[in-house]
Amino acid sequence: LAFDGPAFRGFAAKTFSKADEKQAQASVRILCALYGVLKPYDLIRPYRLEMTSKLRGKTMYDVWGDTITDALAKELKLSKAKFLVNCASQEFWKAVRPKKLPSSVQVVSCEFSGPSSLVKQARGAMCKYIVQKRIKNPADLKKFTGDAKNRFAFNAAKSSNSKLVFTRGGATKRKSIEALWPKKRRRT
Repeated sequence: LAFDGPAFRGFAAKTFSKADEKQAQASVRILCALYGVLKPYDLIRPYRLEMTSKLRGKTMYDVWGDTITDALAKELKLSKAKFLVNCASQEFWKAVRPKKLPSSVQVVSCEFSGPSSLVKQARGAMCKYIVQKRIKNPADLKKFTGDAKNRFAFNAAKSSNSKLVFTRGGATKRKSIEALWPKKRRRT
């Protein structure tokens, strides 16, 4: 795997069984500024390129145009998928034109609260959850609770049919400095 950022550490593909690897390769797609749409185990050269980067005066959104959307639409039709779970960052999801995806496919976006690095890990952990639990119904995504370090809970009040919101909770809270290092008692 050439990817190693926080989302991919949360995905933890190196820990997958052979069956999980096969499932991931069949169902997970990675949006990439340089290569377009990738599968988790596609062989690529390491690189660093953001979708907002400019190439000869054009953003990568301009460069890719409808190509990423067309590739996803083709795969959705071939797989006869009933739903697509968007775990991409907003930056990368902007490269997709959801209205051009098959109308029979329900798009469900996952949103996580918290610091950026934890949100990225949570997106990867959600992909891992989908692969390992073999999710067949968007409603089953609501059972996602994160991983041992970063706990999340489904927030029904902030969610809709097309957007599932998960709020951070259950993680070990930081103790105050005083609790960790109590002041020494002064001698009188």
